[in-house]
Amino acid sequence: MGKQYLFTIIITCNDGHRHLKQTVNSLLRQTIGAERVQMIAVSDGSLKGTKALKRHAAEHSGSLLFISDGGNGRNEALRHAEGEYVGFLDCRDKLAGDCLKRVWDFCEMHHDETDVVCVPVYLFDGADDPDPQNFKFAQGSRVIDLTRQWDNAETRLNCCFIRREALTAIRPLEESLTNDDDFPCLYRLFLEKPRLGVVAGTSYRRRYEEDGRTVDFDSPFRNDPKWYLDTIRKHYRPIIKLCHEKKGEVPLFVQYALAGQLSRRLSQSAFPEDVLSEDDQRQFLAECRQLLSELDSEVIAALRNSDTAVKLSMLRCRPGKAAAETDADGVPWITFNGLKLCKLSDDVQLRADFMSVQEGNCLLEGRCYSCLDVLPKVTVLAGETRYEAEVRPDQSTSCLLEAENHFASSYRVCFPVHDRDICRLAVSLDGQELQPGELTYGKFMPMRKKFPDMYSLQDGWLIRRDGSAITFRKNSFLRHCLYERRFQKNITSPKRVRDEGLRRSARKACLIRPLAMLVRRLPHKETWLFRDRNYVADDNGLVMYKYVRDNHPEINAVFAIMKKTAQYAEIGAKGKVVDSFSKKYRWLFLISRYVISSAADEDIINPFQETYEFYMDLMPYCHYIFLQHGVTKDDLSGWLKRYNKNLTGIITSSRREYESFLAPSYGYPAERIWLTGMPRFDRLIDEKKKLITIAPTWRRYLVGHRDKAGHYESTDILKNSSYIRHLQSLAGNQKLLDTAEKYGYRVQLVIHPNMRNHAHLIKPDKRMEMVMDISYNRIFRESALLVSDYSSVVFDFAYLYKPVIYYQFDRDVFFSHHTYVPGYFSYEDDGFGEVVDNEEELVSLICGYMASDCRMKEKYVQRVNDFFAFHDGNCCKRVYEKLTERN
Repeated sequence: MGKQYLFTIIITCNDGHRHLKQTVNSLLRQTIGAERVQMIAVSDGSLKGTKALKRHAAEHSGSLLFISDGGNGRNEALRHAEGEYVGFLDCRDKLAGDCLKRVWDFCEMHHDETDVVCVPVYLFDGADDPDPQNFKFAQGSRVIDLTRQWDNAETRLNCCFIRREALTAIRPLEESLTNDDDFPCLYRLFLEKPRLGVVAGTSYRRRYEEDGRTVDFDSPFRNDPKWYLDTIRKHYRPIIKLCHEKKGEVPLFVQYALAGQLSRRLSQSAFPEDVLSEDDQRQFLAECRQLLSELDSEVIAALRNSDTAVKLSMLRCRPGKAAAETDADGVPWITFNGLKLCKLSDDVQLRADFMSVQEGNCLLEGRCYSCLDVLPKVTVLAGETRYEAEVRPDQSTSCLLEAENHFASSYRVCFPVHDRDICRLAVSLDGQELQPGELTYGKFMPMRKKFPDMYSLQDGWLIRRDGSAITFRKNSFLRHCLYERRFQKNITSPKRVRDEGLRRSARKACLIRPLAMLVRRLPHKETWLFRDRNYVADDNGLVMYKYVRDNHPEINAVFAIMKKTAQYAEIGAKGKVVDSFSKKYRWLFLISRYVISSAADEDIINPFQETYEFYMDLMPYCHYIFLQHGVTKDDLSGWLKRYNKNLTGIITSSRREYESFLAPSYGYPAERIWLTGMPRFDRLIDEKKKLITIAPTWRRYLVGHRDKAGHYESTDILKNSSYIRHLQSLAGNQKLLDTAEKYGYRVQLVIHPNMRNHAHLIKPDKRMEMVMDISYNRIFRESALLVSDYSSVVFDFAYLYKPVIYYQFDRDVFFSHHTYVPGYFSYEDDGFGEVVDNEEELVSLICGYMASDCRMKEKYVQRVNDFFAFHDGNCCKRVYEKLTERN
């Protein structure tokens, strides 16, 4: 060899720049010799990544070349490459010390047989598991003929080393810095020479955890719109076209790789929020179906690392159906048109989601997943006795191709427990007893594989996970201390919690946990923790807090809100208040009997966030009561369902609303849905003034992420949206403002709390007042007419028999993109006012109401009477009675 470098390693650097030193060191320590390795580091143009690269380039002058060229840096790096083979390395990852030496020895031995050589991938920093694609290394180092072993496809550049001449002869690399779109590059090479070299005994090491969090290989791509339609149109379609041009068909190894790539994109229950428009989603799925129809069924069925439910959804793009068939050995299989997909026993999965023990009986609830649309039989073997569960159909979506895959059922079983009982679940389908895989646990089960000694203390029973079983032991002081000590060793172990910051939190938890358990046992006033949003208190939470504070001194009532708000001092002057971001608040959360709130966002329900697992066994003690922010008229099951929130009580105001929450999609038993009326109804007073209020709700799909205070970031989409245009136009409508002036009315535009950071985008006429920090109760009390769109504040206003108008200029877009899904309530048939979709008609209606002193029309008065269950001012009392009744 006349070249100085045997290898050129191109390091892509993005937000993982903090690990760059470790990555570079793994190359400097290669046994082949650092002088034989050319390192070229490529920045994505980010400030942090560029600074890190410049620093490391200075430290390794002569051996590390730095390139910053936005997203096209890898092609620029190739132009500087001098090594005979080119490899790609992410700046989070590293190579085993002997990796390049083993690859070079292999390449010299098989120089003319292949242009692409790959090595096994293993995880590190949190796990050392092998990558699922490592199966092809089981037979040792060899050259694989992809025309024969077409299911041995490799689709990632990061574990491959490619002959530089072959790589530069094809079209340049894709501009993305990630290696996710590099599948077409590899397969242009394989079309020329369909052979893959595999080198066993070494490894590419991919980071498993970063800052204590698991690094999901696909997660960065799922939130990038280019990963969907652009990938198919720019990458997949051209490779298929190239196959037909060169081979006259699409080789099976290309089909297999394509099927695997599509499976990754389709293996989601729903599209990530705000990534694709509804039209783009439809087009993406149509493109996927078209691509799948061009692939052989046997190729899709052979996918190794794809869930069976996803493969079935992909296969359903052609005629046929799934079935359970028994082979010659008597083993039942899931099949599609005769193609075996997986053993029936491997397909069935059992998950435990909720468990409560009372008076010596355990109620266990969960889900059973199977690709067959057959209701399973679930039983629990507790001790020597078998108990059959009540099972009902449920819905589960495992693939974007099918909106509702009926692959799930929910089960519920109650059984007595005895000391040393070992509880195991079993399932049978079509009369065949199966041995399902390891029992998994939902987010509300205090059991985690990561912490094998996690336990729960309920009603005098110590409960813990034991493999795929659940064990029960009678509680005693010494046994409890032993269980707690084992668990504390788990959460403070560097092997199980690698991030030092999280381990510090775990050590604090070791002090807080026993203290919380002790306080709960000692005689004390019950603490009830009340709240609304983090930054404002003007809703059901505050009203309920004042009722309990003033009428039930036996309860230690505490209200939570941010300390820097004006209301913090106001509430504290007459009662107890706590900063909702303080350590004291988290402490009260642990020892309170109830948290009673009008909000149910995840950061409010779970104030511990990433340290949640350290306290999750204590959380069931604190029951979360959702007072609601308003009457629920739409289907919010995707957000509020029990598997997502597990609320103890949900307040409703009408019989129809109550019945809507009993739908299977929510998953709550009837005793958790309370028909009481909302507490704030008790404080509604009509002090009507000549005031017209326009109060639209927010648009989740137009704003960005939420900060710690609960405010949403602005986006260019919001600035240019029809939402802002329509409000701006209405805020300057001269006919409306002239008529208001004529009849002596004021007009105010109320900005939704979630949109207050973006109010500057609207410039109202000087005669229209734009307000943000205003009590909704004041709006209800003083306004003569309310204009809204989909907001539930309309119900409070109508409760006072005041007229409303629904201004719905973007109805189709709203329901397809916001958190709402239309439910039982029809605006046209059930609404308390007219529904309009254009500004001219809206202004005409408002002017007509002003001319008639803003009186609610009789037909809408009747609708108010028919809808609400109570009009007696005793909603707070009924909520309190429900709480004490539950106690």
